[in-house]
Amino acid sequence: NAAWLGVQRQPAPNGERVAIDFHGDIRIVPTEQGVGEPDVVASSAWRENNGVFSPDGKTLAYISDESGEQEVWLYDVETHAKRRMTNQQSEKARVTWASNSQKFAYVADNKLWEVDLSLPQAQQQPREIANNNAGGFSISEYAADGTWMVYSRRDDENNADVYLYDIRAKKEYNVTQSPSTETLGALTPDGKSVVFNSNRDGALNQLFVVSLAKLAEDANDP
Repeated sequence: NAAWLGVQRQPAPNGERVAIDFHGDIRIVPTEQGVGEPDVVASSAWRENNGVFSPDGKTLAYISDESGEQEVWLYDVETHAKRRMTNQQSEKARVTWASNSQKFAYVADNKLWEVDLSLPQAQQQPREIANNNAGGFSISEYAADGTWMVYSRRDDENNADVYLYDIRAKKEYNVTQSPSTETLGALTPDGKSVVFNSNRDGALNQLFVVSLAKLAEDANDP
């Protein structure tokens, strides 16, 4: 439908609803026509966008400047309650949930931040887990156990690579390592490889895969 061009849509994990971001407002609407009523997450003079459902479908994270600063908010799909989760004078982006819905990460001020929702509510404060003054981060996803993260970032020479990041150890591993531009890393379901986008074969981007396990066979054997 041409009327929906430019609208951001984020489906719920069960596929029954979708969060619609249109003209600075967010609504959750049923995917099946005539079933259920729209749920207004935010409809105000402020700008709300980039809604992302938690994997369990119970919470929608979104970015709003309702407080006067661009912040990350959480909306409880069942109770309709909303809560501001950040208080930082910076633009926010790339809100990404862990698979257990108990924490999420985002990018602000060229830093990577994480909020742990399993803690008591008073302790659910953003904590900085990485910093990249060369240009911040582009988060792809958490690993299944929530202790690792996949992201791409640029270095001081403006070279983009894909990294695995050990959150507890605060240590990153470059898994692509080339002078080309590599982005959009994604773990395979078994967690043994990373698929990524690269222009290393020429001007056009292609998909590549890198194994995270040591080769068991002779790498020179066809």
